[in-house]
Parts: sequence; structure tokens; C-alpha cells
Amino acid sequence: MNETKTLKQLGWKIYKKRQNQIIYQKYSSENLLILRKSEKYVELKNIHSLTFDEFEAIKLAYKEFTYGEFVKKELKKNRKEIEEMKRDGKNL
Repeated sequence: MNETKTLKQLGWKIYKKRQNQIIYQKYSSENLLILRKSEKYVELKNIHSLTFDEFEAIKLAYKEFTYGEFVKKELKKNRKEIEEMKRDGKNL
């Protein structure tokens, strides 16, 4: 699915730079997907103009975005707990 590749290439570069910008456009005047890192939400506009493949690509990108954030948060939390246990001399 070419739309998924486009979303990943454009979206993650913008996301990592912490910018609120357009991720995917079907037409220059119709913004379809915007990821805003500060508020952590996705904004869809003019969804009626999407094809089925475009909508599926956006759903896939959204799932990767939300699950990825959750996993990163859990890994960071677990890492802190392991470091605290090591400092206290407890076995893992």
C-alpha cells in the first residue's frame, strides 16, 4: 500500500521534530491527517473524499502511532523499575 509508505516517510519525520504539520494530503487544499505531538491526537478533515485504501492506510498509521507511544512509555517505566531494583540490591 503506497499510502502507508507515504504516511510513514512524511509522518514520522515531522513527528520526531515535534512539529504540528500536515502528514498526508490527497489534494493541496484538503488536509486529511494531522498528527500533533503536543496534544497527542489525530485530526481528520474531509474524510468523505478518501478512498478505501487511503482510509486503511490512515488507520494503520494511527494504530502504529498510538501503540508505539504506549510501548515506549511502558519500556521507560520498566527500565526505571529495574534500575531501582538494582540499586536496592534486589534480584530481578
